[in-house]
Amino acid sequence: MRPGASESSKLGRFQDALDGLDVVKLLSRRDRLRHDHVCVDPGANSVANSSVSGLDATSEGLLGTGPVSAARRGYDGPMNSVAEEPSPSGHTPEGGVLVGSEGARRRIVVFEDLQCPYCREFEEVSGDLLRREVAAGSVAVEYRIRSFLGPESVRAANALAAAAEAGHFDQLRRELFAAQPAEDSGGFTAEDLLESGRRAGLTGQEYATAVREGRYEQWVLRHERVFREEDPTGTPAALLDGELLDSRTLLNPDALGAAIRS
Repeated sequence: MRPGASESSKLGRFQDALDGLDVVKLLSRRDRLRHDHVCVDPGANSVANSSVSGLDATSEGLLGTGPVSAARRGYDGPMNSVAEEPSPSGHTPEGGVLVGSEGARRRIVVFEDLQCPYCREFEEVSGDLLRREVAAGSVAVEYRIRSFLGPESVRAANALAAAAEAGHFDQLRRELFAAQPAEDSGGFTAEDLLESGRRAGLTGQEYATAVREGRYEQWVLRHERVFREEDPTGTPAALLDGELLDSRTLLNPDALGAAIRS
């Protein structure tokens, strides 16, 4: 959706504040684009690609309320330097998590946001197919987790980074989609993430501490800046050996399986 003439003055009033945001622009649900079963980050091109009607151009208006953490600080202030930033193990050099064998015949790179309803649909519809193909050695899936849909997404991505360190990435990823809160509802709290972690087998203190202190939130925010440039369409998106798969294929297990086996 694009701002109409009546909204142009609002865009002008808020532009300076929006330009001051250091990482991704977090917009309310009504201001994000939805089309063809994809969640689109308008900030990946220009903030002018979305309506700013009703936005309060402050960190509170953009981010909502909640404990002060990188999930809020990262959007209205400078991030820590990379040297100071804790980085999780269990990730590819590109910042994704590989599910499957390095020697698999084919590789899919998947971009997801844990608050994206179409990503949840993709998991519900095609997740079992991907797991079967991974088990057969036909494909390996590299998940690159985005966090443009709000501070809830940042908290969830931080938890997934900690889960990858413990070898429980995909188990937690599935649990988080199953428990996906309504967007902009303040969900994916620390307690929510700890409960999902317990269901995924993450019962150790290291995971709990990483969740409660937001250990990898700055790392998540830094990689969001990279992933927004790499993501070709918005979430979910998938590249099979570098070739884009359209959303209809992603949501059709027969078509997705045929593409992998071709």
